[in-house]
Amino acid sequence: MDRNQIFVDAFLSEGGDDFVGSSRLSYLAQFLEAATQETEELDPESIDEIAWSFESLAINAARSGSDESKIADFAQRAFHLRAARWSTLPNSSLYELWMLVVSGTLAQRQPELRLLLNSNNFRSVARLKKSRDWSEQVWSSCVIALGMLARKSRSWEDVEEGIHHLTTLSSLQRDAEARIFGEANLSDWREDKEKCKLLGLYHIGEALVVLGSYLRTGDPEGVLVTLQRHAENARLLLGSSGDIELERVGESLEPLTTAMAKASIWYNTSRLSSAAREFARQIASGDQGSPVSELWWSQREALSQSLLDPFKTAISVQMPTSAGKTLLAEFSIVQNIALNPGSTVAYLVPTRALVNQMTRRLRNDLAGARSDGSDISVEAAAPVFELDPTESRLLTLHPDVLVTTPEKLDLLVKASHPSVRELSLVVVDEAHHISDETRGPRLELLLATLKREKGRRCRFLLLTPFLPNASDLAKWLGTGEGAAIELNWKPSEQIRALGHWSRRRGKKIYHDTLQLLPSATQPSNWDGVEMDLGPAAVLRETRQREAMSASLAISMSERSGGALILTGGPGKAEKRAAQVAESLPRTALDDCPDPDLLAAAIDYIENELGVDYPLAETLRRVLLFITLVFLPKFAVL
Repeated sequence: MDRNQIFVDAFLSEGGDDFVGSSRLSYLAQFLEAATQETEELDPESIDEIAWSFESLAINAARSGSDESKIADFAQRAFHLRAARWSTLPNSSLYELWMLVVSGTLAQRQPELRLLLNSNNFRSVARLKKSRDWSEQVWSSCVIALGMLARKSRSWEDVEEGIHHLTTLSSLQRDAEARIFGEANLSDWREDKEKCKLLGLYHIGEALVVLGSYLRTGDPEGVLVTLQRHAENARLLLGSSGDIELERVGESLEPLTTAMAKASIWYNTSRLSSAAREFARQIASGDQGSPVSELWWSQREALSQSLLDPFKTAISVQMPTSAGKTLLAEFSIVQNIALNPGSTVAYLVPTRALVNQMTRRLRNDLAGARSDGSDISVEAAAPVFELDPTESRLLTLHPDVLVTTPEKLDLLVKASHPSVRELSLVVVDEAHHISDETRGPRLELLLATLKREKGRRCRFLLLTPFLPNASDLAKWLGTGEGAAIELNWKPSEQIRALGHWSRRRGKKIYHDTLQLLPSATQPSNWDGVEMDLGPAAVLRETRQREAMSASLAISMSERSGGALILTGGPGKAEKRAAQVAESLPRTALDDCPDPDLLAAAIDYIENELGVDYPLAETLRRVLLFITLVFLPKFAVL
């Protein structure tokens, strides 16, 4: 049996996962500002030793060439422990910050890692007073720079600031080295632990400068070779420093920097078509409001699994919500238009709201996306069962991308409208609607019609979070030339809980409470744990469903910045929204971050849908008709 698996099995048999689960529970309670009787005091030394055990397994797996999923499996437990330590215990050290980034990167938990690095804890570590000791100054700058390179917030400012942290040391380097290496000492410097430590830290700094430059610009192209050289030198030198923490840092440097470089948008698009590379340069530009600096693991895997293969006439991509399917579709659109100039891409979504939303996004992302710098034109066809003459004339201008619903595309195809005569790609977003009892047969018939009439000249891309027969559907549409991509990576950790009201003994006031539910994605020792969010935000003498919905939504939004409530349909959504609006405090509108934008939205709704439309009134209370309760990186059902 594999030695690594023997260790994991022994860890599980000794109840190790319960320890990890308890640590995660402390982290969750801290995040939710909730009280629970189940949390235990965390032992920093135990956390560090157990986390390092799994980090070392991940590091060894990376060195042996294991795939990223196996590396992530080992690093996952370490990241849970490091995140709990970082969030719940004060006075985190530079070493703990470094290892948090190591475990989060190797575990492919970049979204959660960024959230943690945006905390006050990182800012407090970054403000640590610099030591007079030169080695400590170099070490501090290296760790802060790494945190900046991993966080990547504020557009590209973090990456540039991270590089700046290291390059500013060069002005101080000569004087500092004169004091250290100029001392009268006849011994070989390789036997001097302090000098080995300093030289090892220099190699870490050099590696991070090279990495930062690559993340920002894509240069140098041979970045991995340079990173490996610096990492090996750092590993050997820090291994002779006599500092156990720095020895671990040296061991982690190569897999860490390699993983960060391989996640960059430059690395993952370097072998794509020139059109795709130009699109990558555009979306990574500092001129973008939110430039794309890296691809999630799910996106990288999809690109490596035939997503852009022009010989595959049908591809299904099955990935969880928010895992990055839309960006993959944009890469497919850009490449398809480059290979088929003059053709049209149909982008199908199930609702009018999504038609408008996707049209806005594609217009923004595909502006200037052609290889010559011109725009890829995007138009929307209103999802109504008729073709308006004005709309028909507009569509005869032959947009590159047509965003509409399956029903409207069916109408255009049957009318032989010029806008859809040269279809070369059909993107079906939310493709699981093909199994819907009412709309599914129409979508299936449309795809069959396009397959028959367009033949191999038209490709199909199906995007869905879940579709049991996705592989069969791709094979059918592709007539043997289809491919199914199924990836289960999620950008956030989902926490499943039952929200209700509870009373403390002898008290009349209800408390908002979350009871954690059994789930395959949650530790078994979480089952039934109750998290007290404090006194209910809505005061009632009896338990009323609408009051509990309002109260829990308010409590969660105060902690996460937003909340969604799932209802059984549009009518119930409007009714529940009105009920919640009535329960909101009168100061809710005053707390709106952009009251002018809110006022403009209300005015638009009243002009388009009428002054009596209930959404306008609920918006005045800063509320929308929506579904589910979300935290920034946790989903609570």
